[in-house]
Amino acid sequence: MFKTRRMPVVLFCGLLLVWCMYLQAYADSKESPPPSVVTIEGKITCISCALKKWGAYAQCDLFGHSHGMETRDGTVFGFISNARSQDLLKKEDIIGKDVILRCKVFPRSLFLDVDSYRLDDVWYNWCETCKAMLPGHKHNTK
Repeated sequence: MFKTRRMPVVLFCGLLLVWCMYLQAYADSKESPPPSVVTIEGKITCISCALKKWGAYAQCDLFGHSHGMETRDGTVFGFISNARSQDLLKKEDIIGKDVILRCKVFPRSLFLDVDSYRLDDVWYNWCETCKAMLPGHKHNTK
């Protein structure tokens, strides 16, 4: 008799759980807002090395550095890998340098989509003609 009285409560709790999971899935499926275009200042860093201070098991000596940017408040961002971010991702001699980025930040993400950047007091912008990130230059167009 005790088991039969518990059955409606168990069924109700099960249905409530399923309903909550459905609502969460529906909320997650809603389209995210568009990325924000921002200017961010920080230092080029190795993401793995920066996270070591919080206990990350980083093995940069075996797998190489994973470049990103660390802001003054300690937030660590990664770069979306594309033609505009290649120098920031691959050049070892820029680790530790100050950088200013104009980039897109995506909701619920710590990855930056680089539009342009300032490194060593030089702005690098995408040149559509050269298909490269270059210090400011102009092409003769007639």
